[in-house]
Amino acid sequence: MTSVSKSIDLTFAEFPLGFASCVPRFVNILTLTAVAVGTKNGTLERNESNKLMGNPLIYVSIKCQVDAIFDSKYKTAVYEAMKKKVGAVMAKNASTHTLDKSKGTNPVQYDLVVWLKVTKDDKSKPPRINANVVVKGTAFTTTGSKTFTITGGSYFEGPNPNKMDRDAAQATSDAVEEVMTKKVVPAMTP
Repeated sequence: MTSVSKSIDLTFAEFPLGFASCVPRFVNILTLTAVAVGTKNGTLERNESNKLMGNPLIYVSIKCQVDAIFDSKYKTAVYEAMKKKVGAVMAKNASTHTLDKSKGTNPVQYDLVVWLKVTKDDKSKPPRINANVVVKGTAFTTTGSKTFTITGGSYFEGPNPNKMDRDAAQATSDAVEEVMTKKVVPAMTP
């Protein structure tokens, strides 16, 4: 942080006698504080038009799909839970990634497809709902493209038969958050 402060103390002994009746005061001429917010070590980069800017945002395109589910009537609930959690994880990483193509200023871009498979295991004790996530991604860089696949999952033990949509959505949210936060975002972060 850079801070510059300058003040001038004017005493009236320096003025002719006509000013002797004035009360002495401090006159603060300049107080300036400049901080480079959101940058490493307070340094800013310059873009092509020579304007100061922070680190460029990486554009990420994400498509969500429910690949398989134990009962089709819960497909909407798990799909909405998946979209909501993906959006929340990306919002937490808004300082480096964006879902808005017009804001993506980094030459590196990612295209992700998130597949979800939700199954019900009645044989386990207690019964549970399993949510498995597969993320297939493609990184587009200035030197070409690279692909990667990341998998993970979560489960919900003891689902309530009357609240299966809620329990399946919870298993989905937990699985997506685990995979996106711990594996996908770090893989996309420079």
